[in-house]
Amino acid sequence: MTDNISQSTDQTSLDTQQQSLSPESKGEVRSVTHGPILEVNDLKKHYIDSTGIVDRIRSSTPGRVHAVDGVSFTVSRGDTVGIVGESGCGKSTLAETLVGLKKPTSGNATLFENDIHEWVDQNRKRFARNVQFVFQDPSSSLDPKMTIRELIREPLEVHNVGTRDHQNGLVEDTITKVGLSVDQLDRYSSELSGGQRQRVGIARAIVLEPQLLVLDEPTSALDVSVQAQILNLLKEIQEDLDLTTLIISHDISVIRYLCNKVLVMYLGKVAEMGTTENIFNNPSHPYTKTLLESVPKVGETDAKYDEVNPNIPSPRNPPDGCRFHTRCPVVIPPDDFEFEQNEWRAIFDYKLDLRSSKLTYKKIASMADQQGIEKNKANMMELVRDQYALKETLSDSAAQKILTESLTDLIEGETDSAYQTIAEVFQSPCEQKTPSSSAVTDDHEAFCHLN
Repeated sequence: MTDNISQSTDQTSLDTQQQSLSPESKGEVRSVTHGPILEVNDLKKHYIDSTGIVDRIRSSTPGRVHAVDGVSFTVSRGDTVGIVGESGCGKSTLAETLVGLKKPTSGNATLFENDIHEWVDQNRKRFARNVQFVFQDPSSSLDPKMTIRELIREPLEVHNVGTRDHQNGLVEDTITKVGLSVDQLDRYSSELSGGQRQRVGIARAIVLEPQLLVLDEPTSALDVSVQAQILNLLKEIQEDLDLTTLIISHDISVIRYLCNKVLVMYLGKVAEMGTTENIFNNPSHPYTKTLLESVPKVGETDAKYDEVNPNIPSPRNPPDGCRFHTRCPVVIPPDDFEFEQNEWRAIFDYKLDLRSSKLTYKKIASMADQQGIEKNKANMMELVRDQYALKETLSDSAAQKILTESLTDLIEGETDSAYQTIAEVFQSPCEQKTPSSSAVTDDHEAFCHLN
């Protein structure tokens, strides 16, 4: 995914940028003359699996958590890009890597054509002047021993911005921008509400007028009534300061309200990206559609997302091919058979559970005992069919024969044979190959074999 989210950049702003990013003593910073200000290229961040010491000794190759696994995108000046996905999809790790808090395993990210992590290593102070981070929990990011005035003034002191009087003036201007009064500057964070503390965190981030602002779940720790206030505040700040912003959130409504571009992540990879209008009005990837359908709507009682397998794979062992294929309601069937989609999904779920040993003869026998059912071949086969909604007669007779052979092997205690019987013949393209980027429309890409 190398196409730009947006490539328009104001030349006047870039000339100003060139002056403001001159190096102090080391870590020379090059300026851009065109194109995006942030470029992320095949970025990966893996962690060594935190298994026990015995497991590590036994394993010749330590396991890895694939938190971010090959993400690429670009951001232009003035964009507000939302990164959305379920918990554990890697969006927070991506943000922390982009602001230099974590080093990538491979790939790179550049800000104004300067490698972010080289920049951080050479001149962290200069980097921090241009990139600021607003944390999810305002209580944990504010020193309780400092007054609000001291908290907001601290970044100015660290970066030697003006005299003390000038700093105090900037602090007072900034506190009013975030909707607090000057009278509150001499209070401590413990005397403020959660929403007020978040405003202080935002004030600390914007007082330096950074080139890039990154916010990690800026409203998730707040009451619903306060969330709306913070969202309106962020909207006003974006417009007033012309900020380039990355917003990490699992809340789709937050992304839709604040952002003009959206990046949808799943298990460390990008599923879909594009303008907010395209993503919300014309979603292409089944995972994006699942996210949108999961939002309750007034007057609707049918939950379409119930059709999606709720079992999220572990990032320690992500699936091959399209990572969403283990849950996708429209996974592509093999070319050699003619299935109805519900038939194929049922067979595919049966196959996946055989492969992962979630389905074995012992588990079926245990189910029979719990239900007080005689453990004969017909009853146990019926239990399996009921569990996976497997039809007794499939649309494709050849597929029916293969499935029956597999079920027979399973009931006879031959779980491995049951899996091997269907493993090679019931192969989906979705599990065989990683999908490449496909252009849905202008400014809209999806990583899905259906495209």
